[in-house]
Amino acid sequence: MTILRLAGPFGRRALFSQLKARKLFIIDIAGNVDRGDTVTDYMDQERDRGITITSAAVTFYWNDHKVNLIDTPGHIDFTVEVERSLRVLDGGIVVLDGSRGVEAQTVTVWRQANRYGVPRIAYINKLDKANADFEDSLNSIQKKLHILPLPLQIPVFSEDKICGVVDLITMEKVVWDRKDEASAGPQRAPVTKADDDLWERSEEARLNLIGELADIDEAIASLVLGDIKVQDIPPQKIHNAVRKVTLDKTALPVLCGSSLKNIGVQPLLDAVNLYLPSPDDIQHDFKKFYKDSLCALAFKTIHNQQRGPVTFLRLYNGSLKSGDSLHNLNRECVEKASRLIKVFADEFEDIKSAYAGDIIAVIGLKKTFTGDTLSDRKHQDSKGNYVLAGVEVGEPVFFCSVEASSLTEQAALEQALENLQKEDPSFKVWVDESTGEINIGGMGELHIEIIKHKLVTEYKLDPYMGPLHVSYKETVAAAATETYTLDQTIGNKHHHIVVSMTVNPNPGKGIPRKLELVHHGEDNSLLHLRQDHVKALTEGVHTALLQGPILNFPVTDVQVELHSLQIEGRTTLPMISAAATQCISQALSNAEPLLLQPMMSVEIFTEVERIGGILDDLKNRKGTIENVENKGGAHIITALLPLAETTGYATNLRRITSGQTTFSMELLGYKEMDPNEQNALCEKMGATGF
Repeated sequence: MTILRLAGPFGRRALFSQLKARKLFIIDIAGNVDRGDTVTDYMDQERDRGITITSAAVTFYWNDHKVNLIDTPGHIDFTVEVERSLRVLDGGIVVLDGSRGVEAQTVTVWRQANRYGVPRIAYINKLDKANADFEDSLNSIQKKLHILPLPLQIPVFSEDKICGVVDLITMEKVVWDRKDEASAGPQRAPVTKADDDLWERSEEARLNLIGELADIDEAIASLVLGDIKVQDIPPQKIHNAVRKVTLDKTALPVLCGSSLKNIGVQPLLDAVNLYLPSPDDIQHDFKKFYKDSLCALAFKTIHNQQRGPVTFLRLYNGSLKSGDSLHNLNRECVEKASRLIKVFADEFEDIKSAYAGDIIAVIGLKKTFTGDTLSDRKHQDSKGNYVLAGVEVGEPVFFCSVEASSLTEQAALEQALENLQKEDPSFKVWVDESTGEINIGGMGELHIEIIKHKLVTEYKLDPYMGPLHVSYKETVAAAATETYTLDQTIGNKHHHIVVSMTVNPNPGKGIPRKLELVHHGEDNSLLHLRQDHVKALTEGVHTALLQGPILNFPVTDVQVELHSLQIEGRTTLPMISAAATQCISQALSNAEPLLLQPMMSVEIFTEVERIGGILDDLKNRKGTIENVENKGGAHIITALLPLAETTGYATNLRRITSGQTTFSMELLGYKEMDPNEQNALCEKMGATGF
């Protein structure tokens, strides 16, 4: 099966390093997050910063089950790594910090997992921390993720320090030797009445677990209503019910422990085998079209200086051998899989073949991008049933210009940017038509910083990076109708096109995918509009929406109506598109355009004596304080902050709190700018205010 660590940076690197230290992986290299040599964090920047930036794949066996595990970032700037990994998963592990519960970024990743229908289990980590609270973490799951948590364990403490867990299904106490954290495994013993308070807590928790299951699983409900005592329900029946509700996504099984102390790791892997699906458990409708042929999705590409492009594939159907030819169904080209590789973070092991359910890396695919579908034969309907859904990527929220340090480096810079864009679908590169400058866009300040670091360290370049700018959006506050006439002779061909269109506000709907055809009275000419003309008009509209009338930012949340199209003589499709572009551009200028700014939801975890300075700083940054909550001695500040005000926020927060505060943030959406702020921004960027 293929599983993924979901959610924020809440100790999952310590978790995976403990798995590695237990010699569970095929290649035995232990790592520790505190030393900065965690197994799955192999980039220099990851080890320097103590965060995960790219998703890394490892393969291991647990109780005769082969597991492909993908470790992904928790930082908001790298959510595309989570997005493309979710696309190929069978199941996921939600890792939470027991002292914080569900955080802002957890909610973001949870929504992503919901979109792909990924079954999940949860692991409440860091229960060794003084302010950790298992019950509070469970409550935060129900409150913020809107799913029923099913605790399968409760923590066991000795002298106020976690030493193990109680398995509520088997009623066993599972204890690790705290003096020997590197020991091979825990000691198991039945929980008895001699355990006093632990017995009572375990009995109550087990009854609650069965009661919750009875409400959502018919098999358990029948047993509860039958002659059997609730306490005597066989563990296997409970395991079956937990697996069913996991696959149905009606509840979230929850386990707990401390990865740093190697407490709870082995039972977590047991739960992976017991409750998460294998590839055979998941029915993909598209597999019926492939029959016995290969079906694989390219979900990640990296550029290796020695090997060239390395493409990660998830095989859904068929098999693949080293040296096979592959048909790229998206790009309608043939590539050769020169080498097949089993990947362990940044280490590679050649293999001869791979099969359905495997995740592998392939060397030799020079034209394949993230999201492409590959097969071992050419399919006639390659643009229909055979092409798999790709990876959704958000628009950049920050951008800046980039220049080569010299003319001799220009070609190398352009090639490096092309490679980086191929690796990272959320990284955008474009040329500003008015200035000729190369612009790069990313998902955050850190994202852009990492790109620069790669250009310097991996490509040995020294580019100049311009100041960061926020990627605003534009929309309209009123409707505007425009009729545009294109009357032009080019060469020997005369073009005469008259198009009438309306732009309407359409809050929350994003970019319109199609034109709305408006019929007037008995005029039904639009009913007979040629489809290639409709397509040309739509392309022209989308071109106009790429640059709004205020500051040339993309236009969103509008609806476009077509009233009429008149064409005299013969013209071309590009001319029809050009007429539509001009028509919509003029309409946007007359539709009371306004700017939208990206807003961030921020959660800050701090001590009470530091709250005042943090609140003052947020107010100075035009933030809106939503809540200040006391949780187990720690305080959680929730606020809304304009993205433009977050530049340098992490550094400043460390300064004003002496490094004793942590925070997380996620993009909440876009909000209309205050007119005065819009005027100030327009003046700053060299435009005329309104």
